[in-house]
Amino acid sequence: MLWNKAKRTVFIAIIGMSALSAGQAIGGGYVHFTGALVEGPCKVTMKEGKLISSCLQESHQVSRARQVTYQNDSFMLPADAGQVDIEWFGPHNNWGKVTVDYR
Repeated sequence: MLWNKAKRTVFIAIIGMSALSAGQAIGGGYVHFTGALVEGPCKVTMKEGKLISSCLQESHQVSRARQVTYQNDSFMLPADAGQVDIEWFGPHNNWGKVTVDYR
């Protein structure tokens, strides 16, 4: 059925990233959503130069942190709930688009 194959894609444009040496983000950005929600999403946040993803797995919160390198990157969410892709752009490669593709 269509709901079983539905994918949820979340785009988060992280704007105003400071230089790599500072490793901090200004809180703000945009979220665009397409698809259907069939379960609670994972939480993806930026803190102290790291992209932190947290997902609920069997009633327990599972988290994974990844150092931001300001290079295009791809990795799996905790519990293999989906994939995170990071694409950098802007005059100094200081703007990023984080795409979360749930399975």
